[in-house]
Amino acid sequence: MFFESLSPRSANKISVIQTDLTRHKALINSEVPLASVIQAYEAREKAYQEYERMHQFQDWQNFEGVRVALSPYLYDNDLEAFRKECQVESGQWLEEEDDFKKWSDPNDHSVRLFWLQGIPGAGKSSASRE
Repeated sequence: MFFESLSPRSANKISVIQTDLTRHKALINSEVPLASVIQAYEAREKAYQEYERMHQFQDWQNFEGVRVALSPYLYDNDLEAFRKECQVESGQWLEEEDDFKKWSDPNDHSVRLFWLQGIPGAGKSSASRE
């Protein structure tokens, strides 16, 4: 109980060791030949290696899950696909607006903000001052 309270993961390891000790005690008490003891030892080693491999894989899965959850989604491919789908004439009306011409003029510093209203996906964010 002491070890289980310190580390819940150790409970499984302790349980495997307890089972092995019980089996080994039975083998010793029944005066089993040395070959059977060696065979039991090899089976225990194999089971322990499988246990370790399973926990390493589980740790890797947990790490990958956290890494994916914390990784930001890159929108570059989506934006490129949207750029390819837009029409050539799209936005030409905006270039003819006097307020836009004034805002996009690099020599005119009087207008620092140009406000666009529209539905989502209408292309408002594709207009930028260069």
